[in-house]
Amino acid sequence: MQLSGKVVEIASLEREQKREMFSLMSAYFCNMDEKRFARDLDEKKWAIILSDPACGKIKGFSTLMLIEHYIDGEKIKVLYSGDTIIDRKYWGENELVKTWGSLVSGLVSENRGVKLFWFLIAMGFRTYRFLPAYFYEYYPSCDKETPLEIKKYMDIFAGMKFGNDYDPSLGLIRRKLDAEYLVRGVSDVTGAKLNNRYIKFFSERNPGYARGDELVCFASLNPGNAKPRLRNILLGQAK
Repeated sequence: MQLSGKVVEIASLEREQKREMFSLMSAYFCNMDEKRFARDLDEKKWAIILSDPACGKIKGFSTLMLIEHYIDGEKIKVLYSGDTIIDRKYWGENELVKTWGSLVSGLVSENRGVKLFWFLIAMGFRTYRFLPAYFYEYYPSCDKETPLEIKKYMDIFAGMKFGNDYDPSLGLIRRKLDAEYLVRGVSDVTGAKLNNRYIKFFSERNPGYARGDELVCFASLNPGNAKPRLRNILLGQAK
């Protein structure tokens, strides 16, 4: 099954689109609250909307915002990914990466000379695995320690975004009791999955994933850090 992706301004979303997005999230996350979802959505700038051309319904989405901060006198920008979900029937589709990459390509062009990072929080291993799939260097990594400079960026931006919910000693967003968490079976780390070193590392760094804890992750959006599949998109050469 194929999806069609586009980037839209959050302010332009229609009420029915927001309902479809909340309904999709509710199918994969427990403890969803519509008012909290709406507040989180309104905070973001963009949404990547993935639709099935056959029916026009939303089958996936990702919300994003750009955050900037001066650190040691230098402007640092991060593209923060918020709620992200794809209907299980469409898992394996590449449209999210293509559409996300096109957005990033524009941001890279607009921010030449500025350090630009992807800031995401991973509740499930499927999200974390985007990092080794598309980037040479990303953090935290099972291959190397997080450089002190990057750790400083992660702590500052995660602290700005999540306040006391962020535990810098663990690099985790420790969720409150009323927070949402993944439905059992969506991203469980069991059995043979632990033979994958990235999944094993994720589960060790985020042992509370099942209750909604999220691992803070960073990757430079410099095209040189992107593996060929993503770099072609960032450089506008995607086939």
